[in-house]
Amino acid sequence: PPQISHQTIQRERELHPLLSTLPSIFSRQPSIVVVTGPSGSGKTELASQFAHNFIDRCSPRFQTKKSKKPIVLYLDAASYTSLSFSSSFLAFSLGIKSAELNKQKTTEPLDVKSTGYDTRSTLELIFAKLGTQKAKWLVIVDGVTQETQEMIESVLGGVVSELKHRRGCILLTTPSEVVWSLISPKITVSLSNGLYHDDAINLYSKLSGIPHDRISLDAPLNNLLNSLNYSPLPIALAGFTTKLYKHFWQTSG
Repeated sequence: PPQISHQTIQRERELHPLLSTLPSIFSRQPSIVVVTGPSGSGKTELASQFAHNFIDRCSPRFQTKKSKKPIVLYLDAASYTSLSFSSSFLAFSLGIKSAELNKQKTTEPLDVKSTGYDTRSTLELIFAKLGTQKAKWLVIVDGVTQETQEMIESVLGGVVSELKHRRGCILLTTPSEVVWSLISPKITVSLSNGLYHDDAINLYSKLSGIPHDRISLDAPLNNLLNSLNYSPLPIALAGFTTKLYKHFWQTSG
């Protein structure tokens, strides 16, 4: 997953229901979990935190020749173009040859920049390859929109129906308005309500340099967090701005 460029907080309460699915995801079919929320609500960051926990919990305690490290893959599904390029990159990273991709006739829309490979077929080849792996795997499909939803749903609908695809978990992040009809997620976590109040204070404190206790007792600052709907991205920007403002006045004074 992409690295977050600023300090963040562990979203333990949102992570807990996702992590609770781990013991059961490797028994039969791959589990599908969904994180929903508006832009800036922290979906990608939560997916990244889940990925790190997935690696920690699924890595073998004692490394042997037969032990396999978990596989974590990231697909950018914000647009048809980004999905096309990220799926081709993953296919090559999994050892899928260009000759295999070239066998599939492309059906890409003419107005979309793509790699020249058929995106749907590439995704199917990726999951087919994962189905042969002995290692546990996680695929993060980030930022699914109405533009890419139909393709993602149809591909995943076929994946979960095949029993050979085991040991895996698929995490989808989507805006709240996306409605799934062809897949049944094991669990859905909504970030629409923003951060918990204490978490919002912790994030603002980290980025602004203002002590946590002072923020808790400061009515205007609490009103600021509330006006930002406890959304991580606006709070992070507010914290940065406050820190820069303090630095400016300290240096200019």
